[in-house]
Amino acid sequence: MRLVTPRKILIIVIMFFGFIGLSALGRPSQNEKIMVVTMVGIDRTADEYEVSVKAVIPAPNENGSSSEKVFSGTGDSIALAMNNITIQVGKQIGLAHCNLIALADPLFDQDIEDVTDYFVRTKRVGKNAVLIGCGDSAKDFMFATADMSNNLLLKADAILEYSAGELNASAGTLDDFYKGYESNPAISLIPSIQISTNSKNGIEVKTESTSSGQSGESGGSEEKKYFVNDGSTIVLKKGRKQWQMTPEEVRAMNYFRPTVKQGQIMVDKVTDRHLQDATVTLNVLSKETKIKADFKNGVPIIKVQVGMKVNLDEIVKSNGDEQNIDQFENVISQELIDRTKEIMTKRMTDFFELMKDKKCDVTNIYKTFYQTKYNKWEKYLDSLENQDDYLQGIRLELKLDIKAGL
Repeated sequence: MRLVTPRKILIIVIMFFGFIGLSALGRPSQNEKIMVVTMVGIDRTADEYEVSVKAVIPAPNENGSSSEKVFSGTGDSIALAMNNITIQVGKQIGLAHCNLIALADPLFDQDIEDVTDYFVRTKRVGKNAVLIGCGDSAKDFMFATADMSNNLLLKADAILEYSAGELNASAGTLDDFYKGYESNPAISLIPSIQISTNSKNGIEVKTESTSSGQSGESGGSEEKKYFVNDGSTIVLKKGRKQWQMTPEEVRAMNYFRPTVKQGQIMVDKVTDRHLQDATVTLNVLSKETKIKADFKNGVPIIKVQVGMKVNLDEIVKSNGDEQNIDQFENVISQELIDRTKEIMTKRMTDFFELMKDKKCDVTNIYKTFYQTKYNKWEKYLDSLENQDDYLQGIRLELKLDIKAGL
């Protein structure tokens, strides 16, 4: 029996890797086979879907970084529309880096689980991909975010990011949607980001008309619009749109949410030793919300206690003139605190009644009672003719504590 010497083993190894290297020379690179997609937008017409994808183009642009381009395809299903993009571009679609799925408003007239199911079944999109509503046109939304990345050097996810610390913010990942969809009270919250002609609080971007030529071409007309993220939120019940909350309603909702810690409160009609019928904006430095479920004589009561520390951000006189904050000492008077409590109490009470009217438990009161008062909660639900009406019989008790802070 002949032994193979170490020298011969080394020669064999070198020849093996040399062969592998030579065989790979004729193969296309991953960039030539796979198109890396970072965002997907979906529109719906009467008889088909239009899917638009924002892809990273490796070739450097004039700024020295990779550019981003939008490609679109149509089909009777999401899968067919995506397949048509693959055929047109000549590459497979890679969704491993997809961090956002944008849905145009018409899609919310149906159960959007029919749409999101494609991305879950393929198992190519991460559960932390953000799910949003984007107004009339998801295709325009894709072009606008590509324009930001290419020309403004702003990545869309930096602007789309919703922080749980802000009073006007709401998160909405794909995982959040399914958690809400699959459990009582079957509510999911989806941020609504708009492309608007109104420049207020917006970032200027360019969109392309959806009547443009083939996917990826820029044959359509360009129009300056503005990318607006004001906190508006779509409320879904079992995947269908029930309510679109305004930014003011979102702020009122977030007073109920323990995870929300900061924000701003606008207080009008403030009169004290310093001010006469003024409007004051307060910064919320910290907020603590405690929620407790209780029963009194068989009646369910949700007790909400909110404690805040605030400081002064802006003062505007009744005639519209701004006042210099530095001229005041101890400007957060008891009158201002009392007026703030009055406004917050009204906003929270009105919002609670609005939840009842919409039959949408966006603050997840169901979970609070279920986890802490299970037996009494089940008995209460059994007493209802329609358990979906459980909010109607719940009473709200509020306690507010507001202090000046630094």
